[in-house]
Amino acid sequence: MAASSVVLRQLEPALECALRAACGETTEWVFLVQATLLLLKREMRCHEDAGRIWEVYMLNESEHLEVFLLSAFVRSRKTAVLAEAEPDLVHLVQVFNGALDSTDATQILAAAQDMLKRCRKEPLTVAAMREMLPDFC
Repeated sequence: MAASSVVLRQLEPALECALRAACGETTEWVFLVQATLLLLKREMRCHEDAGRIWEVYMLNESEHLEVFLLSAFVRSRKTAVLAEAEPDLVHLVQVFNGALDSTDATQILAAAQDMLKRCRKEPLTVAAMREMLPDFC
């Protein structure tokens, strides 16, 4: 999840800062465990959306698309996360566990691909990503 932190730090600094503060300055975001394990299946509006996410993920595995899918998923909840003056871990768990059947695959895929393109243009982000994922290009 540290790779998602790098992406969000570059593209959504206020959101990344709030997440880190809520989790005690760690980038081990336990509130994303379910989404990570299920690759967003539970959060998708329908099984076809989940299948679309998995299909795109499998076809682009070498690009570490999972990092950007999770980053896009987190960013899709930005308003709810930042609505709390001082979000804590309990708030984050509620926000992300409350995402059941509310995520649109088209939006997540478009956001993930946009984030990937934007990160590739940022030399500092590319360098930070390569520290964690040596084959990141």
